[in-house]
Amino acid sequence: SELFPFVAAAHAGRKGTESKILYSLLEELNNTFDFVTGLKEKNQILSVWFGPAICEKCYQIDRKTDTHYSLSAKNEAQLKDFFEKYNLDWQVSLKLEVADNCTLHEPEKFYSYRQTGKGVPMNYSFVGIF
Repeated sequence: SELFPFVAAAHAGRKGTESKILYSLLEELNNTFDFVTGLKEKNQILSVWFGPAICEKCYQIDRKTDTHYSLSAKNEAQLKDFFEKYNLDWQVSLKLEVADNCTLHEPEKFYSYRQTGKGVPMNYSFVGIF
């Protein structure tokens, strides 16, 4: 199938996720490239990858109530909301891959602010088309 004319990357921690950065990115990409038409008329598939992040089990946001936060679930919900808005079947038109790595569980691979605190080194990612 035909490739979309773009590659995009965004980082969304809890604040970015709650401000719906992924949904906003999808809207901006659609405004620029009209990829929804490709999904509807050309049977194209949108590929989305969620990279390593702290897992829900480790991401406790309230100790008193033992409330945990799932970055991947919240971002996946934004994808589904976008697809519903445009009457797209996300099960057909979306290829979603979610890394199962937890940045807190794997300190030898990833830096974690929650584990190290201020001054933690940065993780770097690269995105491209081969």
